[in-house]
Amino acid sequence: WAQAFGALAAFAAVGAATASGSAAAFPELVGRFGAARALSARATMAIFALGFGIALRQNKALIGRQGLAPYHKVLERVERNRTSTWSRVEAVPSLLWLSKNKTDSALTVVSALGLALSLPCALGGALHGGGRLALITCYALYASISNVGGPFYGYGWESQLLETAALCALPSHPEWGGVLALRWLAFKIMLGAGLIKLRARGRTSDGWHDLTAMTTFFETQPLPSPMSRRLHFAPKGFHLFATASNHVIELFAPLGLLIGCVLRILPFSGLRSVGRSLVVFYGLVHVLFQVALIGSGNLSFLNYLTIIPALACFDDAALMWLLGIAAPTNTGPGLRWILNLPLALGSVAFIAWLNKPVYENLVGPARKDSTSKRQVMNGSFDRVVSIRRLCEKLRIAPPSRPLNLRSLRLANAFGAFGSVQRTRDLLVVE
Repeated sequence: WAQAFGALAAFAAVGAATASGSAAAFPELVGRFGAARALSARATMAIFALGFGIALRQNKALIGRQGLAPYHKVLERVERNRTSTWSRVEAVPSLLWLSKNKTDSALTVVSALGLALSLPCALGGALHGGGRLALITCYALYASISNVGGPFYGYGWESQLLETAALCALPSHPEWGGVLALRWLAFKIMLGAGLIKLRARGRTSDGWHDLTAMTTFFETQPLPSPMSRRLHFAPKGFHLFATASNHVIELFAPLGLLIGCVLRILPFSGLRSVGRSLVVFYGLVHVLFQVALIGSGNLSFLNYLTIIPALACFDDAALMWLLGIAAPTNTGPGLRWILNLPLALGSVAFIAWLNKPVYENLVGPARKDSTSKRQVMNGSFDRVVSIRRLCEKLRIAPPSRPLNLRSLRLANAFGAFGSVQRTRDLLVVE
């Protein structure tokens, strides 16, 4: 434990040095996040391109009409149980409803269109204008696949990708709305993963309470990497340190982000500087922790995706100082900023409302008055909204009841490895 906290303190010192060095080198870029927002959007589009490429190659065999879990059966089941178009789309939001015969060609078109939109944006597209429209379109296309993908699209990273894309699509001006939303995503991902392990205390098979989880994790994880064997046979002291470090990073580092964000809004320059150092410190820890996980195992694109919200911890000065990434031209507050301000405020309020049950899920199981005794991991929650007035203004038939936004997966609860298996079951194909 002492070594783990010592390592975290060392990262805090590095974060402080990075913050002070970048502020001294590029004082005009402190507090601006154009580069972070653009980089986050491009990285999200890169993940989309990977996901659509995988879908284009595999989905016919996985969820095609002759696949292992045909997608048309999901839609047909919803059609039998729900009579109105509104209720069907509410249950399964998907553009594949537009395919009359639910063919494999529809799957191919959705995947190909998503790849055609995401790849150019990932290689050099802009966040503004057409780039943002492409991001929203990719969200709709990927949701169309994942909502009918059955067990092959039932993992937490599918929801995380959709939520990340929605947050990256928030208005660029003012910047703080999208920045705070991405930081909240980073915070709840990391803290949720830590709490799910902390709440495993007392179950000796989990290995988190006695710090033995890593003695078997590298062998029993879903897809070991080439480094996994070396790490599995590392000394026991290394495994104990790795498990303790996991707890310290996931439970205590997010508190630095929270405190840093609070200090940044105070009217005292000294405290604001400390707050910036804490935010940069958390960003460094978050990114390097995911890099370590990428090197020690293979969780598809999850860890690459998890890096994206932490980019909002680095302002333009920090990114220029660390990576030499130039900030996009920013003329400062103007007419566009003023026009977007109500939209930004409304978006932040809407995100806060969507995330209310996510917050309750994090703190709820620890409260004495909580009705939930277990933390939900990788799930969404009911959020009901009435659109009757909007439909009346648009002169379209309103739904018979308020809509549930749960299936849009705009606000999700996350967690990882609440338990670590002691043995690994393998299929032998002869």
